[in-house]
Amino acid sequence: MATSNLNDSVRVVIAIVFAITLSLFILLWDGHFFPFPIQFIQEIGGFFLVLPFISYVTSLATNSLVQYLSCQKVDIVPQLTRSLIVPGTLFSLGVFLWFLPGLRWPIEGLFPSVSRDTKTGLSSAFYVFWIALYGQTFSNSLAQTC
Repeated sequence: MATSNLNDSVRVVIAIVFAITLSLFILLWDGHFFPFPIQFIQEIGGFFLVLPFISYVTSLATNSLVQYLSCQKVDIVPQLTRSLIVPGTLFSLGVFLWFLPGLRWPIEGLFPSVSRDTKTGLSSAFYVFWIALYGQTFSNSLAQTC
């Protein structure tokens, strides 16, 4: 198994863009900037349905890009399993935030004059950013092996 000569900064930039994209999405979703007629879909759908799907598809795309840049080919079967790292950790984060809402308080306390929905969106975005950044960086490092 050969390793690549892909520059580390390329992998980091890809992971940062990935994490910012997911955190902006969950900020808009949990901040209720997307109106939904059914409240249940608004509350459950973000972390448990839509975010894992979006993170899996984009993680698969970025992992394939990293492997193509480093090896000039893509082995899709290993990428399908490696791309499960980020959605799995984000789903776990959603479970933790659902059962332990006190984890949101340090972030929500920074914005006392903001609406409750926006505070929830900001706290979700904070955690999603760091989890997605760590998960995608790890996933990119696995993806660059030829």
